[in-house]
Amino acid sequence: MLKFYKGCDTMKKFKKLIIFAFLPLLLLFFNHNTYAWGIEPIGSIRINLVDSDDSPLSYYDETDQQYKTFVLKAGKANTEYNIELPNIDGYYPEIKNVSGIFNGDQTTTVKYYNNALYNLTINYLYNDENISETYTTSLTSGSEYNIESPNIVGYIPNIKTVSGTITQDTEIDVIYTKNKYDLVIHFKDIDNNKIYDDINNQYEYLDKYKIELPNIYGYHLNNYILEGTIEENLEFDIIYNKNKYELVINYIDENGKTLKSNTYEYEYLDNYKIILENIAGYNHIDYVEGKILKDDEINVECYKNIYTITIHYLNVYGHKIKHDTVYKLKYNEYYNIKPIEIAGYNSLSDEVKGVIYGNLEINFYYIHKICTLTIHYINIFNEKIFEDQIFYLLAYKNYIIELPSIYGYYLDDFIYVSIAQDTEIYVVYTYYKKLSNHYISRYMI
Repeated sequence: MLKFYKGCDTMKKFKKLIIFAFLPLLLLFFNHNTYAWGIEPIGSIRINLVDSDDSPLSYYDETDQQYKTFVLKAGKANTEYNIELPNIDGYYPEIKNVSGIFNGDQTTTVKYYNNALYNLTINYLYNDENISETYTTSLTSGSEYNIESPNIVGYIPNIKTVSGTITQDTEIDVIYTKNKYDLVIHFKDIDNNKIYDDINNQYEYLDKYKIELPNIYGYHLNNYILEGTIEENLEFDIIYNKNKYELVINYIDENGKTLKSNTYEYEYLDNYKIILENIAGYNHIDYVEGKILKDDEINVECYKNIYTITIHYLNVYGHKIKHDTVYKLKYNEYYNIKPIEIAGYNSLSDEVKGVIYGNLEINFYYIHKICTLTIHYINIFNEKIFEDQIFYLLAYKNYIIELPSIYGYYLDDFIYVSIAQDTEIYVVYTYYKKLSNHYISRYMI
């Protein structure tokens, strides 16, 4: 028989030992026989505590005042449980709590890890050389860490955040690579028009660049080299100035001779419309137009104006004595016009000569030609029978001349005369008795 003495600690411990020794058997009994006894069923969960090598770990249970290697809990079947794991000096559990639903007898295992201090070292490297100060810290075994990699201008880390749970001394290399940056070049004129395809190059941080800018037809730059160091994305607008070109307008006559030249200055791609000058004495197109692409020269064909010289033939009274004569001459052409002969007239005008610069009208004046008519009076024997008569007549005019009566001779009373030059006429008289008709002999002087 066992005797228990009040106040005896040894006996209290002995009673608890007996209770805990038989508790699993009691739980098992009630779990399988509750319905038989009219009691609700219960469940249990046994949590075995082990170290990282799966060896049992013991802890001191303050409630039961003893060391244990497990946690045992019981409850009504199909109810939830959430069991906080005990603290064990020098160790930490892989999970803080074990939760679930009571359903018969369950067993699970929770690992505890050594709670020693370990060193965490993070190296920040570029090309195997430190690019930033090494990060070093000491953490308790099992501690989680989340260390953001430093932001280094121009570089990108392969790990943005170093994270994990420390279980031993750990060294981690964060490898940095240079950022790649775009360099974009736009080519424009002063009016912001695109004049060339963009250049788009990619460089690494701190790369040196030296770009020879294109020579674009019709444009120019003061400096054709763009250079610098890449530290960020870059975008340039390169503004080209338009070239200035000369446009020469030559006024050319029909013989290829340059009459005049004018020079105009334009910028590349300018549109032009030039109203052409009047060149005295010439005619040509009214204007030229186009677009400037280079130094250019335009020959404008000039044709001499055609001018007329109208000759009027007038008598001394200003009356027309002949139809006009019209000459057509080109500008600046030399002329030499002499008065023509007009039957019955003598010219009072001299020749006219010069260079034509416009239409001309010229009057040639004429006076009637005076011709001498000498009449000789003879008989049929060619004997002079009367004194000669002299008349001054206008050439080509018709005259009636009354003949003298000569005693002893017979002749008609008058004769019709028209002469063009000095003329002598022999009038033959017959005797009283009419022998034959008279006749007139004309002789040129």
